[in-house]
Amino acid sequence: MDSNKPYSDEHLNAFIDDQLGTSEKAELLDALRHDAELSQRVCKLQKIHNLVQLSYESIEVPEHYQMDKKPVEQSKLKWVVAASVLLVVGTITGWYTNEAVSPKNLYDLAEIKQHSGPAKNDKWQLMLHVSSANTNRLNLVLDEAESLLQEYAAASKNLQLEILTNSEGIALVTNNQRLYNNRLQNLQAKYDNLVVVACGETLKRIQKTQGKPVDLLPRTSVVTSAIKQIVKRQKQGWSYIRI
Repeated sequence: MDSNKPYSDEHLNAFIDDQLGTSEKAELLDALRHDAELSQRVCKLQKIHNLVQLSYESIEVPEHYQMDKKPVEQSKLKWVVAASVLLVVGTITGWYTNEAVSPKNLYDLAEIKQHSGPAKNDKWQLMLHVSSANTNRLNLVLDEAESLLQEYAAASKNLQLEILTNSEGIALVTNNQRLYNNRLQNLQAKYDNLVVVACGETLKRIQKTQGKPVDLLPRTSVVTSAIKQIVKRQKQGWSYIRI
């Protein structure tokens, strides 16, 4: 494959939105592994996509506005507020992946993102972020976490791994979710370099809806918001992958 093939922003946005066919997606993934400049372009485009989505998810319409305005106008208000957030938060870059991306591809993309700039130390600091309750995505987060933790431990390499959950992704750290609870807790017990985090804004919204606090797994840390945590880690030099 010709790694020098030009790609338009429209084509890259189609990749980010998962609108490419299997062969086109495979071709672009291969190009990303060999072209650092192309990978940076995708990072910048994904930055906007992620921030818009995260900002939109984190905005609550005031109650008086919900009562007085039509649903369409409420939605418009959310997007206006979210856009305002984007004017303030402009430093995030990240990778988005879906069920069609294999663990090997995900790992390769993480390596590209990590090594696109000068390494500050020998420790790889990585955040895996999930905001969906989709079973494939939650399992992929656990698959990737386990694979990376095992590989770095076997090679005696220094890895600091953080799993960030927000929106529907909170399902990963909710107690009584047996599909994930045992596996996640086993990883936490085995690897002290794994930290699991939940978004405080998401927890507030769920508590408001359900009328009771969310029952989280015991070793789950709570941060103010997903956006603030991502910005914090990016400023600290962490790599970031959104599942």
